[in-house]
This record gives sequence, structure tokens and C-alpha cells, in this order.
Amino acid sequence: MFEMIIMVNKTEGSAYSSGNDQFFDVDKAKLYEVITNTSKHSSNNNFLEWASRFNDLNDLHFEFVSSGTKGEAKDKSITRMKDQGWTEISLLTKEKTEAR
Repeated sequence: MFEMIIMVNKTEGSAYSSGNDQFFDVDKAKLYEVITNTSKHSSNNNFLEWASRFNDLNDLHFEFVSSGTKGEAKDKSITRMKDQGWTEISLLTKEKTEAR
């Protein structure tokens, strides 16, 4: 199974899609903490800039996309962001692959 999480800053209408493990299996409050604690992220400037623009937990919306076919979850997340009118911030992200 391949998965992506789409994290949305509702206030500005921007979204970041990722397959990074740190964004999975956490509740909304913890996800917000992971996003906004930028000291724990690599030097991905797109992500760091996006994360710094959150004001509070109410700004955050998130949803998951999955597929059994490699590449399809990423394609679905891109389509979902476009369909919702969210500005995509994540340009070079990869899917999360679950071990079977």
C-alpha cells in the first residue's frame, strides 16, 4: 500500500502532500506540532516557509490518499489538491510505502 497525507493551511489555501512517516499515525494536535516545530525538519525551504505561516491548530486540515499501485497515491493527492483549489507547496515529495 502506498500512502500520502495532504496537509492544508485552510487560512491561505495552501497544501503540502507527503509520504514522510513523521506525519502519519498522530492526532491533529500532534500533527500540528510536528508541522510547526520547524527545528526538527530538514532544510526543505518549501516546507519550512509553508509551515511557518500557520497561526494555530484551526488552520490545519488533513486527509489521506492511498493506493495499491506505486505512483498512484501521489497522482491522486495532486489531483485532490487541484480539485480543491489548494496551492500545492510540495513539489518533490514521495509516497509512504507500508511494509506487508
